[in-house]
Formats: sequence, structure tokens, C-alpha cells
Amino acid sequence: MNSHARSKSNSATATFHAVEPRAILLVVSDTRQASLFRGTIESPARIRLTTSESLANPWMIHAADFQEHQRPTMLERGYSNTARQHGAAVGHESLELESEFALEIARWIHTQRAASPSSAVAVFAPPRFLGQLRNALTPLVGAIELFRGEFAGLTREEVASHPTIRLLVSGLTKHTRGVD
Repeated sequence: MNSHARSKSNSATATFHAVEPRAILLVVSDTRQASLFRGTIESPARIRLTTSESLANPWMIHAADFQEHQRPTMLERGYSNTARQHGAAVGHESLELESEFALEIARWIHTQRAASPSSAVAVFAPPRFLGQLRNALTPLVGAIELFRGEFAGLTREEVASHPTIRLLVSGLTKHTRGVD
């Protein structure tokens, strides 16, 4: 191939130019805590984040104490001395507490999104809790990207540099496509 043909073929190939930086709200959560990071997606390989806020599940802090002291393991006897004892319905408290926390996170995300409406919003949570968040975020789900991932407790630097987070969040950017 001559040099003229080579330069002609190179000029006709489409390339991706720089990605427009896009504001992002990134939430990493589990049943005990949620962290909100604000930042920008500068390229698929680079995310700049600042820690904005954290939210702790106040119910899970006392869940063990609640289960031990607030719920009886056996129901008291009825009016008869010969009444049979039945086990109390225990075991659903943690699910109820997780659902309450999911609702609290949903309200928190809604408030943050209202303050920054042009930002992309990505939420990462473990699979089971992600379902609870999806239910709590139902009115907003179309405007929020939900991803499976257990990243709660990571530092800002670890979240920004994690390859899975970078890969999934990079899809939220707007690429401009041009011809050289």
C-alpha cells in the first residue's frame, strides 16, 4: 500500500474523542451504611470523586440488642394453665430494618438528585439489598442506574479506582464521535 492510500484510509476512520466530563453522584451501600460520593467522570479510565456524606443504619446498630431484649422467644401462657406455648414470629426484624434503611437511602438520594439534577446517579449494593433499594426507589429507577456490587466501606480513592466501578460508570458518559 502506498503512503497516499495509507493516509487516506487513516483519515476516514472514526475515532472517539475526549469524553465530556459529566457530573456524577455515586452511592455505595449495604444494609449497615451508605456513602455518597460526588464527582466527575472524566474518561472511562478516570473518575474524580469527593466524599460528600455517609449514612449509617441506626436500626442495625441496635439490631442484636433489639432482637435479644424486645422480642420474646416464647409467647406467655394463655388463660389456661394447660395452654400450649407457641414460638413467637421472630426472624423478620432484620428484613424490616433493612427495608426501612432502603427507604431512608431512597429519600436521601432523591434529595441529593434534586440538588444536582444534571448529575448521573449510580447506586451499588449487594444483590439482596439492591432489590430492596429498587423497590424503595421505584419512582426514580429510570433516572438512576442500579448495579450489583459490594463496595460499602471502601475509601474514596478505592471507589474511584476500582475497575468494575470505572467500567460500569463509564457507560454513563456522553461520547462525541468524530471523523479525522
